[in-house]
Amino acid sequence: MKYSFEDNKLIESDIEKDKIALIGSDFSWSWGDFEKEVNKLLQLLNELNLPKSHPVIIYGHKQAHIIAAKTALMLYGAVYVPADVIFPFERIQMMKEECKAQVLINCTTDNAINELFDCVIQAPSLTCIKQQGTIDFELKNPLEPANKINYILFTSGTTGRPKGVPIARRGIVEFSHWISNDFLINSTDVLLNVSSLSFDFASFDEFLFLRLGATLVSVTSDELKDQTGLIEKISEHKVSVWISTPSLVYLYLRDPRFTEAELPNLHSFVFAGEALPVKTYQELAKRFPSAAIWNAYGPSEATNLTTSVRLNDAIIDKYNAMPIGYPKPNSKIILLNEDEEGVGEICIQGKHLSPGYLNNEELNLAKFISYENERIYLTGDQGYIKDGLIFYAGRNDEMVKFHGYRIELEDISSTLKTFESIENASTIGLKSKGETKKIVTFYMAENELDSNELVAFLRTKLPEYMIPSDFRKIDEMPLNTSGKTDKKKLEAIYLNKA
Repeated sequence: MKYSFEDNKLIESDIEKDKIALIGSDFSWSWGDFEKEVNKLLQLLNELNLPKSHPVIIYGHKQAHIIAAKTALMLYGAVYVPADVIFPFERIQMMKEECKAQVLINCTTDNAINELFDCVIQAPSLTCIKQQGTIDFELKNPLEPANKINYILFTSGTTGRPKGVPIARRGIVEFSHWISNDFLINSTDVLLNVSSLSFDFASFDEFLFLRLGATLVSVTSDELKDQTGLIEKISEHKVSVWISTPSLVYLYLRDPRFTEAELPNLHSFVFAGEALPVKTYQELAKRFPSAAIWNAYGPSEATNLTTSVRLNDAIIDKYNAMPIGYPKPNSKIILLNEDEEGVGEICIQGKHLSPGYLNNEELNLAKFISYENERIYLTGDQGYIKDGLIFYAGRNDEMVKFHGYRIELEDISSTLKTFESIENASTIGLKSKGETKKIVTFYMAENELDSNELVAFLRTKLPEYMIPSDFRKIDEMPLNTSGKTDKKKLEAIYLNKA
């Protein structure tokens, strides 16, 4: 049993139905169980007569029914919109408004969120526990059927509202085909799923699991904090493929048991979401000398990942830098506005690009442009190319990557400005060795405010990973020659007083 992205159906294969498919902290499903749950949900969607292409929000955190729901919605022809429990209700309400979703699949026991929706399907019972009015909205897509939207990811936006990134079927077909062929992973592998439901990198292990008929071991955010427990879990279930941001594996490299001798089945590591430090790669290669270590890169707007490279010491020694890889098949990397050192903005061309942001034509015109008669996406990342290999050289706008999450700093500032006592706010990301290590927000107010109060306020509106590490009151925002807030001066002020 496995899922065919090309034909959009579950197909019989040499994978036995009693083979374990999904393992979590409190569940273990066979492929037969998985098929049964997918078909139950598919039947319910048909009974509800849900319009094709209707967006459906999936709410949860690492439950088995999340992947079953995603699969059922793909089979049905609806659009899934993942919302992790780390998102406050206000943000989910914004997501609902942006994509006009009327239906929720709730994979948790928290029923408070149900009040936001007209129709609620409750897992694990897979019953419709609430339905009012008529569900008649269908997401319109001006492009051809091959580019029909499959899912929408919401990422940080500059206005205080999350921005929706729709991903088309053609993109996920190409993406799933690429990762299942180029990363030396097969149906016998056991994949480690650590990424959040709403993080685009989660689709890497989920799509591999579906396409290959492999086994997926889901790890909750609480389990990630227990290094001893997770290492034992990896050993117990013979996990063979580790997929995460570099920051996570760095934490586990502190544990002397995180070695090939202790975890002999772990043969592959795949990293993306943030820069992979050379030292992290070198230490990992020492611990797991037989393992394949991959570094990959790509934004949500290009269906998760666009480049990859299998690392070795010769590459690192030759370039004295960490590459983010070669472009995947049917895609191109173009550098715009190169400087004298060959550094320019990384732009992506290919049919795997998103159709464009939801309800944001101004941003679409700025980020998706025509170049030499081809549609390209401007990532905002700086990079350079040597011998066909692409290297990352930082950001050129207000977006930072922090613990693998893409964060618009202005999103934090805009949200904090709605706090009653704050007159103005500006947020900076403090970097060390090219990586964002701390997020700090400066604010203008008549009196100094309690940081705990500010944190509590932001937690009602933003995900936990967007909460600043520190707050500083400032009498007046420094301005540069263009009349804009001078972020470099703010950084200097903070470092001088830290």
